[in-house]
Amino acid sequence: MPDLIDVVIIGALLILILPSARSALRWARSMANPTARRVEDISGYAPPMPDAVAEAARWLEAQGFRPLGVSRTYMAGGEGLTWHLASADGTITAEVVPFGQRGMMAQLTTTLEDDSVVETSCPVGERIRTTGFRSSFAPDLEKAYELHLREREEFLSHAVSAPRRVTTMEQVLQADHVYREKHFRRKFAPGLRRSTFQLVALLTAMLAIVLPVFGAAPEDPLLFLLLIVGVGAAGILITSLLINAYASR
Repeated sequence: MPDLIDVVIIGALLILILPSARSALRWARSMANPTARRVEDISGYAPPMPDAVAEAARWLEAQGFRPLGVSRTYMAGGEGLTWHLASADGTITAEVVPFGQRGMMAQLTTTLEDDSVVETSCPVGERIRTTGFRSSFAPDLEKAYELHLREREEFLSHAVSAPRRVTTMEQVLQADHVYREKHFRRKFAPGLRRSTFQLVALLTAMLAIVLPVFGAAPEDPLLFLLLIVGVGAAGILITSLLINAYASR
């Protein structure tokens, strides 16, 4: 039977496992039906820009961007507002959203006529390199813009399609639907992978504690260690293969 220390350790692991499982489930639900989120143009009755969003918009306008409008996205657990801008020639779009307490998050996107995408986010994001989809991030908007121009130039040097011009909110919403249909799973796969790996690691640690407590562990310590490491590695490998297969659909 478990003693007090075992109970405390198992309880602590359960406290960590539950939020980790919720996080993995949230990522999985987002990937399951990426086009289910409803997005609408609210440019005619949008609320005022938060200060950080307004500051980012002013900086983008100084680079030649112009405002296109505002959208509202309805999703599980809430809704979000996005301010949209486009470069002077319409081939780079910018999305700016409130982030954290008083910050902002921005994404710069070049979409090609064949629906390939080059995107750069700040201050957080993913680094993804696949055929037809390239994602990167930088710590601030100025660095993100510079990075996007470099990434875009390099991507276009090998592309067979030209950048698509986006000049209206109708085109923004159309591009958003195509993005969710073709690239959203790739974008969310790293987040799901991180959450799942953390969950597998915690479950493996739980197994390493529970088996000896209930007398189910092999007597040979080396064999027990190999068993635990093998279970954890197999869990990570299987989940990684499943996530990669699902993201490439």
